[in-house]
Formats: sequence, C-alpha cells, structure tokens
Amino acid sequence: MAMKNTDSRIALLIVIVASMLLLAGCTGTPQPVVKPGTGNGTIGNGSDNGGGTVVNDSTDVALKGCQEMTDINDMDNCYFQESLSKGDSAMCGRITNMNIRDDCFYSQALKDTKLCSQITSEMKRDTCLLLAAQTKNSSAYCNAIENETLKAECLGKTNAPCAGIDDLSNKTLCRALDKNDVTRCTDSPAPNDCMLQYAIQRNDFAACSVITNSAYGYACKAIVSSDWSYCANPEITVSRDLCYELYAFNKNDANACASTTKEFYINDCYQTMAERKKDATLCKSLYTEPARNDCYTKMALLLQDVSVCKNVLTIMNRDGCVIAVAKATANPGDCASAENDYQRLYVCCLQISTNPDYTSRLSAQGCRNINFDDSCQANCFYNVAVAQNNTALCGEIAPTASNQYMINECNKIGKTAAPPADDGYLYNSIG
Repeated sequence: MAMKNTDSRIALLIVIVASMLLLAGCTGTPQPVVKPGTGNGTIGNGSDNGGGTVVNDSTDVALKGCQEMTDINDMDNCYFQESLSKGDSAMCGRITNMNIRDDCFYSQALKDTKLCSQITSEMKRDTCLLLAAQTKNSSAYCNAIENETLKAECLGKTNAPCAGIDDLSNKTLCRALDKNDVTRCTDSPAPNDCMLQYAIQRNDFAACSVITNSAYGYACKAIVSSDWSYCANPEITVSRDLCYELYAFNKNDANACASTTKEFYINDCYQTMAERKKDATLCKSLYTEPARNDCYTKMALLLQDVSVCKNVLTIMNRDGCVIAVAKATANPGDCASAENDYQRLYVCCLQISTNPDYTSRLSAQGCRNINFDDSCQANCFYNVAVAQNNTALCGEIAPTASNQYMINECNKIGKTAAPPADDGYLYNSIG
C-alpha cells in the first residue's frame, strides 16, 4: 500500500508540472527583467543572457523571428516553442520569464538530465530530479532533491534491487522474491506464471496453494516436489495436459509429455522438448504425420544435419527438408540427399552454387562435396573463385568439353572488370 501511495504522489507531481507546461504561455506573468542582450542591444552575443546558459548567434529564420518580437512574453513563448521543436536547450537560456524558462528546461531535461539543475522552482526541480533518477536508475540525482519526503521515496526506488528491470512481469517477480512475498505476484500481468516461478525459485511448496488456477497450482506442487502425479488431479482434461506440459518444460523432462492426451498439448510438448534438448528422436511422438514431418524439418535446420530429413515421410516433403537444410548451410553437397532429379540439381544444387543469396557463403570444400553433377560443381568452384579472387580454384573444375567455357572465364578472374554473366549463372551448357 505504501508503494501505491508513493506512486500516486509522484504521479500527482508529474501531472501538476505537465499542466504548468501546457498553461505556461497563458498563465506566465512576465518578470520585470531586461530584454536579453544588454549593452549594444544584440541578442545572443555569446554572453550569459540571464538564464544561466551561454548561447551563440544563429542565422536561423525562426530564431530571428523570435528576436524581432516586441512583446517580451511573446518572445519568451517563441523561444520555448523553438526549443521544443528543435530539441535545443540553449533556447531556454534566452527566456526571461522564470516560469516559462523553468518549463523549458524541464521539457529538455527528459533528454538531458543535467538540465534539472537549471530549474529555479524547487517543486519542478525536485520532480525533474526524481524522473532523472528513475530514468538513469541512479540515486545520485536523489541527493539533490530538497523535499525530504520525495528524496526518501527517490532513494527507495533507485536503490531497490528490481529498479533496473523494465518488463513488468519480471519486475513483479523480482519484487516478490526480494520481499519473500508470493502475494506480490497479484500485481503481475501474468500472476499464475509469477507465482509458479516464485515457488520454483524459492522451492516453496506452500506458495503453490496461493495459485487459484488448477493447472498451474498442481503443476507448481508437481514441480517443487518433483512428482508429476499431482497433474492427475485437475478435473478438466486440458488442465491436466497443461499441468504435464508445465512440468516437462520446467523440469526439462520430456517423459511427462507422454501423459498429455489432447493433440495440441502432445505436439506442443514434444516439439518444444525436442528443440530444447536438441533431440530429433522426440519428433516421432507427435500426434500426426504433418506435425512429425514439420518437427523433423525444424530439427534438421536446428541441428544443420540433413540426415534428420530421412525421417520425413513422402519424397516431396523429404526433398523439401533436404533443400531447406542445404540452403541454410550453403552446402550444395547436401543436395545429393534429394531424391527427385530436378529438385536435386536445379532447385537445390544450382540455386546454391549460382544464386548471390548463397554464393557469398560458399566454400571450396562445399564444392568438393558435390559428387553427382559436374556442371553444378563447376559453377560452385567458379563462384567461390570470384568471391575469393582465387584463380587456383579454377584448376578444380572438371576439364570436360561442357566446362571449358567456364574454365576460360574462371582464369580471367582479376583480369576483367566483372564476371561475364550479369546474374552469375554460367550453366548454359547443361543439357
């Protein structure tokens, strides 16, 4: 409750200052001060102009417009608006009206917290310093606050262990752990998750009783006690499945996935655990063939292992998996695992060996791994030679009649301005 009252008072101060910013032009009363730029009548001659800030001359049209105004209040508001529009705190120093000048520095202090010290009003300056302390998460600003109550609140906020956490869910959990009070999780956007993580991190079985959600409550007890039999207690099937899934995720135990019964939870549980454990064998337990195929493809990409694709059913899906992995790794040699001839050569090997999206990642060893088509290998060596400006690789192109044109072009690398084909494709001799 004390924290909420503190936040309310701070919010009230901010609202008051914001209102002053909006009404400054209407309510600000000109002070009996001399127009900036004394002596020769020149404004901004590099001297202190009354606002404590040294400014330089400017040829800016808008600034000249402010300087030419005859009414001091209009001039001050003009400088204020120019400061806001240009983000230039130097404009604030030209303002003669104390209230408007304070509002001007306050508006710029949100970007440059050092400007809080330029504010003459104690209330505005203290509020500015409080915001600076929260923005920078530094108690150093708090010490300059004159109001003792506000200073204490400032120090309490910036010295708190959770002050630097921006995410509200994480901040709430941090506060709950810091105060050893699981009930603080009720302030979280995801209170069930917060309470569950609190109990797990504190190994506090009793804290699980605070959770009202059946799935989370029993999952909490199961996880803290390392006994997933608690998940058999919820009356609703989906709650039981969610409980088992939460146990599997938090204990990193895929065995709990076997107790789920609904398709969604079966697939989600095994897929997630396969990725976390980097274990493609878990994909076989997914509920449907499409889900299993998708799981194997994701794992092949994650592991960068084309051999995982052999578990995918149907040639089309298997080849799709192989091509995805080969392109992800820029390894045309992996294309050999594709079963369809057209897919293996044109969609996989030649795409990787000639398309600029992949050629920058090609390696000479990757070209050597191509053992099923001379033309694709020749294109691969040619593009690696271009990328590395290395004509030595030209000697690795198979010396066949169909490759002779490419060998000739390869040996010109470094002697010509650019490769002969705009798109880098030289497999015109493929028949």
